[in-house]
Amino acid sequence: LDASGRFRLEHLDPGRYDVQAMETTAIETMQAGSRDELRSGKSFDFGKLMKDMQEHVVTARAQVRDGETTELVLDATELDTGEGELTVAIDVGGTPLADGMVELTQFDGDHVEGVKIGVVAAGEATFRGLRSGLVRLQVRAGMTFDPLGDPLSFELDASSGPQRRTWSLPGGAITGRVVDAERGEPISGAVVRLVSAE
Repeated sequence: LDASGRFRLEHLDPGRYDVQAMETTAIETMQAGSRDELRSGKSFDFGKLMKDMQEHVVTARAQVRDGETTELVLDATELDTGEGELTVAIDVGGTPLADGMVELTQFDGDHVEGVKIGVVAAGEATFRGLRSGLVRLQVRAGMTFDPLGDPLSFELDASSGPQRRTWSLPGGAITGRVVDAERGEPISGAVVRLVSAE
């Protein structure tokens, strides 16, 4: 979508189509939830994924005729959960985070109102459609998207326009080598993983 909400789907065969719009953060949240289920040893719940998708999708039917352009408006009112926008700039040890995601949880009192996932690009993640209230951020990184640093919680005023927050995380590091202890030769085909021992 462009800034005005316009889209264009091209090179379609004539026929009837269901055109669907889905909030990108909802897709990312479902993907993260599926990864968490598999990591915890549970089997993948395809039925739950389909139910979640149906709850976050708006659909309109269109008829495409050969050589014609069909104009369509999708009413996405139910996808717009709020007016707030938040950009989070993340640095680790003074260097912008190159790769990862930020999990944003919105609360209504003690109850979780919703979870959004922002993919980090150039050290930043942006969230839209936020409501005023308590939010908690958690940076996740690595192949298994393990938490990086402690969560950050604060009150968000969605009515005050786009907001920006800088989040600095500690930049400790571990370096090493994987070797065959008997021969002392390096092993290049291993995967190194970090697991918190606390």
